Formats: sequence, C-alpha cells, structure tokens
Amino acid sequence: MSISVSESAFVVGGSRTIALSSMFSVTASAGNPSYLILTGLDRNEYPQGSSGATGTLNGNGHSDSFTGIGGDARGAGIAFTLQSSTGRYYNSTYGYLDQMTYTSSGSSNDVTSLSLYGTSSASLASTYAANAYALMQLDAKGYLGSATIATQPSFAGVVPTQATPNSIAQTAMTFVGKAWNGSGCWTLASTIAAEAGTALPLDSTAPGVTGNGNGEWFVAFDGSRQSGNWQSMLKAGEVIVISDGKIGHIATCVSGSGSTAMLVDNVTMVNGTGTVLNPANDGSANDVIVVAPHPASQEWTGVLTSQVKIYELDTPVVSAPATGVKLALNARQALSTLFSATDPAGAAITQYQVYDTAASDALSVNGVTVNAHSAAAAATANSLTSVSLVAGATVTTDTIDVRAFNGSFWGDWQTLTVTVTSTAPAAPTQPAVTPSILVHQTPNQTWKAGQLLSFTLPSNTFSETGGQITGTKAYQTAGASAVSWLHYNGTSETFTGTVPTTATGSITIEVDAQDTHAQTAIDTFSVTFANGTVTTKLIGTLAQHATNGWELMQLG
Repeated sequence: MSISVSESAFVVGGSRTIALSSMFSVTASAGNPSYLILTGLDRNEYPQGSSGATGTLNGNGHSDSFTGIGGDARGAGIAFTLQSSTGRYYNSTYGYLDQMTYTSSGSSNDVTSLSLYGTSSASLASTYAANAYALMQLDAKGYLGSATIATQPSFAGVVPTQATPNSIAQTAMTFVGKAWNGSGCWTLASTIAAEAGTALPLDSTAPGVTGNGNGEWFVAFDGSRQSGNWQSMLKAGEVIVISDGKIGHIATCVSGSGSTAMLVDNVTMVNGTGTVLNPANDGSANDVIVVAPHPASQEWTGVLTSQVKIYELDTPVVSAPATGVKLALNARQALSTLFSATDPAGAAITQYQVYDTAASDALSVNGVTVNAHSAAAAATANSLTSVSLVAGATVTTDTIDVRAFNGSFWGDWQTLTVTVTSTAPAAPTQPAVTPSILVHQTPNQTWKAGQLLSFTLPSNTFSETGGQITGTKAYQTAGASAVSWLHYNGTSETFTGTVPTTATGSITIEVDAQDTHAQTAIDTFSVTFANGTVTTKLIGTLAQHATNGWELMQLG
C-alpha cells in the first residue's frame, strides 16, 4: 500500500483553504485498497466566544458540510473508488481525492480531524463514510492516518515539521491560564499536539476503542488489548486517555513519570464543599481555566484499565551522564563514551547531530575538525564513535548537545556540561583487587599399588571471595618418574587412573587455580605409594604456578 500522511498538523488563524494533497500522499500501487474513505470529525466542545462553525470539504464544485453524528460530534465523509486505469481515487460528486480541499472553520479554538480509511468492502465504504466513530470500531485495521486542523488566532510562528516529547510538554504549558471548555479535553490535547507539530490518532477521542498509531505516535499501552501497571508507564511528552466506563478524558503529561507524572488538561478543580476553584468567569458556567500541572494520580481513581490508552512519540532518546565531565587542555574525548541512544519503538538509530557551545573548542568528525557551535550548524554523523570533542587551549565550560534520528524522526537534544581544565583530570581510582582464591591444604595421600583411583579435591580447597575461578590445572612437580597413568579433570577437580603395581616411593602434585583478576593460588600435596613417607608442602597462596614438572593429562 502506498498511502500515507505527508503533513499532519495545521494551525491557522481563521478560515483557510488547504489542499488535501498536502495532507495525504497517495501513489498508485498494486496493493492499494479498492476504496478510500475520507472522514472529518469536529467536536463542538469549545469555550465562550467560539461560534461552533465547522469547516467544509470541497471538490468538483461541490462542498460537503459537517452534520451531527451523536453527542457533541459533527462529521462528514466521502467514499472514493480506485480507478484502475489511473491509480487515482474518484467520487462521482466531488471528483478526485487529490484535487479536493478543506476550508477550515472561521471560529476560534476549532479543531477538525481529517482521516483516511482503506477498505475493499463497498458496503462499508458507503454505509459508514460519514461516521468516524463507527469506522473506528468497525474497520480499525483500515485506518491510514489523520491530519489535525486547529484554528488558533493567537498562535504565532510556524508549525514544526515534527514534534518531540519536549515540544509537546512545552506547548502544553502555554495553555496554562487560558479559558477552555470543561468538556473540551480532546480539543485541548489535539490543539497542543498540532501546535507542537503532530496530529493525534483519531481513536484518541474514544476510550476503550482499539488504539492505532498515527505518524509519530505509537500506542505504548492499550488496555483493550493488554494488562499491566499502566500508571508506572506514563512519562513527559505522552498523551493518556482514561475512563471509568462512563466519562472519558484525555490529558497531556508535561513532566515526571509514573508516580511523579504531572498533567496539563481542562480538569475542573473542586473543593470539599463543591465549589469550582478554577472557573473561567467568561459567561459560560462550563468553562474553566487550565490550571498549572497537577499530579496525574489525582485522576486515576475509578479508571478502568480496559479503557486506558497511552500514546508515545517514536522519537529517539539520547542519554548522558547525570553529572558533567572534565577534559584537559588540548585533549579529546570520544562522544561514544558519554552518550547513548535508544528508540522507544525499537527502530534503528541511523544518524546523530552534535554541536558544542564553546568557541575555543571544536568537534572532530571522522578525523576532520568541525566548528559546530549551534543547533543550526550542528555536525551530522552516522555513529558517535566517529565524533570527539577536542578541547582548545583555553580553560572554559563547554556544553555538548546531541540528538538522534531513527530514519523518520529526530529526538530531543540532550545536553552535557564539560569543564575544560588546565590540568588533566585525575585518573579514576581503581578498586583494590581482593584475592579471590584462598587455599586450604589438601591432606596427604597414600595410594596402593594396583588401586583404581578416583580422588576429588576437598570442596574448600579453593573459594571465591573477589573473583570467579576460571579453571584449575594439576602438575607433577617432584618424584622419581612421570605418572602418565594419572589424569586430572580441571572442572570437577578430580584425579583418576589405575596405580601401577610397580609404583613405589612418592611424588608431589601441584594444583593451580586462577580467577578473573588473574590471581593464582597453588596447592601441593604429596602422594606415597605402598609404605613410603608422605610429605605435604604449600607453595604460597598467591604465586605463579610452577613452570617445571609435567602437566597431568586433562579430561573433558
């Protein structure tokens, strides 16, 4: 299928005509569905001063207006049929989809969501074209994406081409103190997202409906399909939909996570006597003032897990040390040792952008010195292993900013402070190595001629206190002749073999054990055959193993 949302967020100051081809990209492909359904949803939950007027869909000299589809929702919809000869979608009244336009409402605070669905069912296309709510439940798999058009005369600037968690949180904070309809949670969350540069999925307006991603957004939690501690998952930059089964609500998380998560929304604050604490006093009893961030946990009471959805932006997250680092004059520091990046949806990181702020320092990218001292002049690299900060000859405080790209979206900038000092920073103190192998002497042994031998060292011969034992070896270090008949298993620390009937005298055996700190302990014991004298000798607890003697044949 070659159908996608090309631009999802539009914030306009008043009535404006927008080409649908700038919102949706449709390219001829053998996998395209037989029908495309264009739906519009406008929820009439606006504050005092808004006229409630809707926009119109226009094409081929005709306009389609929004009409009531239940509750405060107004909708419009048109079904288009694929023309196999052209690969374009056509409606007999409104013409080609790629030639249609949308004229936004002239009313302030208006929010309209335009969505595309694909289906090969003619009955579904014609029956539910004008009902966005029905399509969300009947053809969730056919959902192709949405674009949001928000009318905000007070909005200044250019809508970003994409959002990040920080931009979502920062935009939400600009609505604190504004008057908003007490029932207009979805229009508030949608306007925040649009001003930050992205459009919420259409199903964000309906708790309990299966969640679908849209553009940057993916569904981090969907209570209709999974269970779990969703409260602990919420973090800054995310949007959450909740419901007690009767009333639904949507809010934006602006800071914290889990139990410390803070929300911005149109919640009505009421004291113990039922008095509203944040009335707008604008002539509408239903309007409230958007209050400062408040604990998300205040809104969890009675929420049904099956009704919860959490939407997260698929933007990479760069991590850095919690504290700054020090660098000597004229020294360099590889950024791969300071920063790491992950993608919340599991996408691969394909690029990085980096800049530092001190003019006396520079960056080295693939061995080439780069003066990148602002976001606009940031250096680009495919890997942080090829990027280093090169300190200059001036003592200063520098900051490094890094962000990552997943092939579709850039994440937020992550900042780290670097202090360039006149002396090299002290090398980190290495922890003392604790000898991890203690030797407990193996008792003397007497082996009889002709004996079938299986002797395992006592379990307390070697013990681990500072490192893990990596292996043991056994050697004959003294004696009349080599004992080629004796074998040793270094894993089980077991000697096996058959003592020759001609064995006499005595031999000395050494067992060496080494640990992960390269510390070696050596245990020796003597073996006498028949009635010979047994002597036992311990050659040091932490010494190099014997370099002379014969190593016993290893088993396994």
